[in-house]
Amino acid sequence: MGAILKDARLAKGLTQEEVAKQIGITSRQYVNYETYGRFSPQAKILHKLSKILDIPTKDLFDLLDAPDGS
Repeated sequence: MGAILKDARLAKGLTQEEVAKQIGITSRQYVNYETYGRFSPQAKILHKLSKILDIPTKDLFDLLDAPDGS
């Protein structure tokens, strides 16, 4: 999942810090999402990420349910 988030963020021209601020988490938490695949956010965070990065919310939930997180 991390690579998908990173690719979408870069396509939008956003920094990790900007995304973190927009979704209401720390930069360190967001870096963990992208770098280590540590991703167990609340649904409201997934919805915010979906809007900011133009990734359908369903796709984010599907990725979370995948055995390897990707």
